[in-house]
Amino acid sequence: MGYIGTLAGMPVNNIQPAALSECDQDRHETALANRVLQYQRLPLSSGQARAALIIHDLTRQRQLEEELALQRTALQELRHRMKNNLQMLANLTRSRGCDPAESPPVQTALLDTANRLLSLAATLDGIVQVSREKVSLLQILEQIRRYMLQTLLPSARRVTIHVGGEDVIVSADCASSVALVVNELVQNALKYAFPSGQAGRIGIELHSGRPLCQLTVWDNGVGFQADRPRPGGAGLELASTIVREKLTGEWSVESGPGGTRISFDFLEQ
Repeated sequence: MGYIGTLAGMPVNNIQPAALSECDQDRHETALANRVLQYQRLPLSSGQARAALIIHDLTRQRQLEEELALQRTALQELRHRMKNNLQMLANLTRSRGCDPAESPPVQTALLDTANRLLSLAATLDGIVQVSREKVSLLQILEQIRRYMLQTLLPSARRVTIHVGGEDVIVSADCASSVALVVNELVQNALKYAFPSGQAGRIGIELHSGRPLCQLTVWDNGVGFQADRPRPGGAGLELASTIVREKLTGEWSVESGPGGTRISFDFLEQ
């Protein structure tokens, strides 16, 4: 602090010259040498002293806050670079998937992989934009909806996608896992629920709860029968695995001639 010896008993004017100008009892901060101090001036009504000065050393606390701010900035920069790299990798994969030299099964696998990468990139983009550790899941789902409309739904298709429900604030890791599941379910509905250019609707509904939240993806398409192999079975299996292993949630499927409804729950992390 620039003083030799203890502060106890030292005249207030020696420490902070303006300390006696107003005894407002508010807390103030000041920098002395390499220290950050918080002080409070209190009037005294007895004895010779006119005021007392209470001092707290906040130097270490402010240093930790500065280090945390730097770490958050570095994390945001890392996520931004990851998003750009995912987009580049997705574009390369999609380009290869459109190559007529590849067999149809390989093309399908490459295009599905490209869409998963783009969905993850869209999620990271939403996380980067809010610049904090916890994110709005409803905002991330809306980001996915816009991505689907821009990349997977040509203007000629008469399918609408709706996002609604109650918002939930979750960790970036939880948001990424939920986004991957929703991406698989919506892609599956777009590919199989509306054959021959049929019009239809897809809904993404989020419901908050303590401790479990629930998310439902539904469509009013043709549905499928449980006793037959499901269309897009690999994608649905991937989604259910993420729900069980990453989100520690339960998974339920209802499907019939009026459409399909898939729900899962997860902890509000």
